[in-house]
Amino acid sequence: FPTKALKMNDVADYLGKKYGGWTDAAAKTCKQGNDWLGIPVATGGNYMNYRKSATDKAGFSEFPKDFPGFLELCKALKKNNTPAGFALGHASGDANAWLHWVLWGHGAYTVDKDDKVSINSPETMKALEYCKALSDTFIPGVASWNDSSNNKAF
Repeated sequence: FPTKALKMNDVADYLGKKYGGWTDAAAKTCKQGNDWLGIPVATGGNYMNYRKSATDKAGFSEFPKDFPGFLELCKALKKNNTPAGFALGHASGDANAWLHWVLWGHGAYTVDKDDKVSINSPETMKALEYCKALSDTFIPGVASWNDSSNNKAF
């Protein structure tokens, strides 16, 4: 509903100047053209947290750098009875973060640059197929996790 949103350029410009500017991701998610339609609250790097001894035991001395490699790592972790797990249920932060990573990494988007719904695409199907394969390697119960569930290991 970008035509219904209040332009926030004055606030975004003020905050950007005061705190050193905005990241490209902040502008991409909160701007339409030259207009700020939202103010980012935070940007997280979403770094992977993993147990090196478990990945080493699974035969991965280096963390994978692509989707196929990550899936193979998760299969190996499950085989070793140390499965991975990402929130899939009531987790508005963590679940959205990794699922957007998978969508965007496969070239899929929920809306296109013209604000048209574009989720129904071959790229989305590839992302969903990958999610299904990945979720088959997860520890049981991830569908009921909330945002704090995967943090309890820490």
